[in-house]
Amino acid sequence: MVYLKLGVCVSPLVMLAGFKTVYKTNTDKSVIQWIPRREMLCFSHQVPSWLLEGEVQEEKLIQTGYITLLCIDNMP
Repeated sequence: MVYLKLGVCVSPLVMLAGFKTVYKTNTDKSVIQWIPRREMLCFSHQVPSWLLEGEVQEEKLIQTGYITLLCIDNMP
């Protein structure tokens, strides 16, 4: 996501197979969307996320560059 004073440029996330909360930014340039600043108020929240750096989850190695999103099901 790139934020500018005029709005924000966003790209959808692609789920990593075998995981519920691990994603990577879609690299297909045709799916990038521009959201004007006046429409940004439609978004009521941000989902907490963390960048993964070669971590092991569920006995599988996740490459650098993937992110994990906070999932209510995974909260203690």
